[in-house]
Amino acid sequence: MLRLRPYKSCDAEKISEWIKDEDVFVKWGGDHFGEFPITAAIIDGKYRQSNGDCKEPDNFYPWIAIDGENRVVGHFIIRYIHGDNRILRFGWVIVDNTIRGKGYGEHSKNAC
Repeated sequence: MLRLRPYKSCDAEKISEWIKDEDVFVKWGGDHFGEFPITAAIIDGKYRQSNGDCKEPDNFYPWIAIDGENRVVGHFIIRYIHGDNRILRFGWVIVDNTIRGKGYGEHSKNAC
């Protein structure tokens, strides 16, 4: 089972470790982060000082996925598009590639 919690600055190191090559970097969000390689400081700066490039205040929400053993295993951001709070965008989605294929993204029979 996965849980979500808001991003913390200390999570940037783990996220940067998952971006192992330029292909992953570009697919994840490279055009917003400059050039590969990326560092934890670049990620955290984009989130903390640049509001994820969102012009509107209170419009950038980075999240972390945690597994049952309290390990950080995924990350994504949520933001509204152009200030319209009826249109929500999920982006910058990335997961720890060591957990791929273990069923974390599957629908649970016990889900509500």
